[in-house]
Amino acid sequence: MSFHAWPKAVPLLVLAGVLVYANCVNKIFVFDDDAWLVDSASLDNELTYLRSIEGRPLLGLTNIAMHKVGRNNPVPHHVLNIFIHIAATLALFAVVRRSLLRPRFRGRFDERAVYLAFAIALLFMLHPLQVQCVTYVIQRGESMAGLFYMLILYAMLRAEDVDPEAPHANYRRLAWYVLAVYSLVLGYLSKEIMASAPAAVILFDRIFLTKSWRDLLRRRWLFYVVFLIVWGGFTAWHMLRAAGSEGAIGFGMDTVTPKKYALTQSGVILYYLQLCVWPRGMAIDYQSWPWWSTFGEAMPELAILSAILAVTAFLLLWRPAIGFVCAWFFIALSPTSSIVPINDAVFEHRMYLSVASFACMSVFTGDWLLRVVRLRFLGPYVLVAVAIALGVLTMLRNEEYRSRVTVWERSLAKMPDSVRAGTNAGQALLIEDRFEEALPILERARELSPHDPYVLQNLAYAHELKGDYTAYARCNEKLRDAYSESADHCRTFAASLLLFGKWEEAASVYKKASELKPDAAEPHYGRAVALFALGRDAEADEEAKAATAIDPKWPEAVFDLARGVILDERQRGHALARQSALAWAKFGLQYTTSPTARQRDTLGLCYAAQGIFLLAGAQSIAALEEKPDSVWTSIHRDRLKLYQQHRTPWPEK
Repeated sequence: MSFHAWPKAVPLLVLAGVLVYANCVNKIFVFDDDAWLVDSASLDNELTYLRSIEGRPLLGLTNIAMHKVGRNNPVPHHVLNIFIHIAATLALFAVVRRSLLRPRFRGRFDERAVYLAFAIALLFMLHPLQVQCVTYVIQRGESMAGLFYMLILYAMLRAEDVDPEAPHANYRRLAWYVLAVYSLVLGYLSKEIMASAPAAVILFDRIFLTKSWRDLLRRRWLFYVVFLIVWGGFTAWHMLRAAGSEGAIGFGMDTVTPKKYALTQSGVILYYLQLCVWPRGMAIDYQSWPWWSTFGEAMPELAILSAILAVTAFLLLWRPAIGFVCAWFFIALSPTSSIVPINDAVFEHRMYLSVASFACMSVFTGDWLLRVVRLRFLGPYVLVAVAIALGVLTMLRNEEYRSRVTVWERSLAKMPDSVRAGTNAGQALLIEDRFEEALPILERARELSPHDPYVLQNLAYAHELKGDYTAYARCNEKLRDAYSESADHCRTFAASLLLFGKWEEAASVYKKASELKPDAAEPHYGRAVALFALGRDAEADEEAKAATAIDPKWPEAVFDLARGVILDERQRGHALARQSALAWAKFGLQYTTSPTARQRDTLGLCYAAQGIFLLAGAQSIAALEEKPDSVWTSIHRDRLKLYQQHRTPWPEK
């Protein structure tokens, strides 16, 4: 590519990005997407949602906008993520091209700046490490911050390139400085990685734009005062949040100290470097990554990383341009891979900006080697081959997001001792009704973490689908024992006790659940079922009245529960489930003043499943007498004919 070829490079980069990421558009929401995009009811209340995503309001605004476009449709989210990634790539291309044309290089790259910048941007865009920021929807916060990070450098370059003799030169230069500060603000509103921006900007300015530190201060002292004030304000705000945080990030965590996190990151950073060179075996989650607490545990990785940092420092003095490229890798990673404790040691999306460093070193090293062996003419062919290889790997990585099962099976293969990966893999299999495959995975997760609530909940559901209600009840009991102050776990355990006719114990557990959560109706009507079975009708009536005071429509929920069980072929095949459905339906009818045809049909189906066809038919007769001309009339006539023949509405096995 010649000096004037950059207008051709831009559409080629856009085309490459669209082609390689086209297969990500139809991929699913996964992992944290569920919490922030699918299950977040506050998305329809903008202010509430923005408060919940405190610290990243711009990311929150994009989530709200895409929610309004497509609700829970991932397509608009993926399209936006692709656009952001392409924009960040073009910003990198512009920064590299203009940097290579700076006077410090004395024209060395005038004829090849566009080609080299294009090659670096292409590798940056197509590298499989970037998939997590594009296809894993919620991680666009990283790519958004990355885009604004590079726009700061671009604005600095444009300000420097303003011709002093041009009309309104000072105003033009000021406009670019304003863009730099504005980009800092927008980046900080996207993600906290902007904390490292001053180090990158000042180094970039000193190495590529000015001749000395004195020259830098003389020419841009006012800009840096404003820039650092803005940066300091945002950084102080985030540090205050981190200091008091007891969640997944911050200095308030007991399990991960700054020293422990820093030592562990020595191995993590080397792993990131490995993925740069050989991007295979990647995963969405690395929960079981080993933590190091002592210097001995961190060896030899700590020594290797220290040596790399020493070489980087030396290069900054000896070959500043090369040193900056190396330093960029660590500067971009420093907010997430230094001393600020984060509950997860490894996440691939943290490498987003650092991939630019690897791409730059790869292109210049490859170009130098080809020049040494006098085969530089092969450069474009080598670039095409590498780009195709990276593009194929990226497309294959995108395909892993086609279902929850593929995403989490890959993660589990990478980290077999990860409880979170096992739980999510099991849950994904359960969603696809593959409970037999889910059971051993969830059992392994329970061995690793016997009291993990998500493991036990998914394991209980798997046993329920299998029809092993004894194991189902045992899992619910373990949940109740481990989290005795949880109303939901008490309620679930009590419901499983009803399956086995343990009325007294169920009534006691339901009572505890109602004490823990007084505003919930289910513990009251659940306890009423148990008391009714014990013959304590007066107490049962009191509980039913208490449920009605909270939710007058609770009998409909009872009928829905019974109907769901009886129409599910697998659950209907188990005696305990049939008995439970009948008990709930009978109880619901007892406290319904004017039963609907659907409710009577539900009770009739429950009787039929138990072989009590006379009472099943009685429900259809009652429904026909009460409403002879409803939409349910023909259904109840058909039901009655079957019940009179002692047949069920479903094929008997």
